[in-house]
Amino acid sequence: MLLTDALMGCFGPNRDYEVVELELYVAAVRRPALRTIADQYTETTTGLLLRYVDPATAHAATAAMNGLTLRGLASSQPPGRDEVEAILTRVLTPNPALPATLPTAAENQAIAPHGQ
Repeated sequence: MLLTDALMGCFGPNRDYEVVELELYVAAVRRPALRTIADQYTETTTGLLLRYVDPATAHAATAAMNGLTLRGLASSQPPGRDEVEAILTRVLTPNPALPATLPTAAENQAIAPHGQ
């Protein structure tokens, strides 16, 4: 999977670049002036994925990739290719047991037991 290849590059030849990007992203937590740059990073990744998947899946995959990157860069041992591919496949593959669309907040309220 091409996406797996790209993510695995974060732990190898592109590691230094990814560390700087991640440090910038995390620095935005305490420095609001950096949040625009962090938002651009996330929007770019999500935008690239939107060429292939729906918006909800693109956002889920972006979040999974951010988590895998953080874990891989901060851990003594980054995740292996098989693990990364399994996680991305799970995020990107529709689950036939789930409805095609998620219920809205109003629909959830309508079906929630009374008192909740």
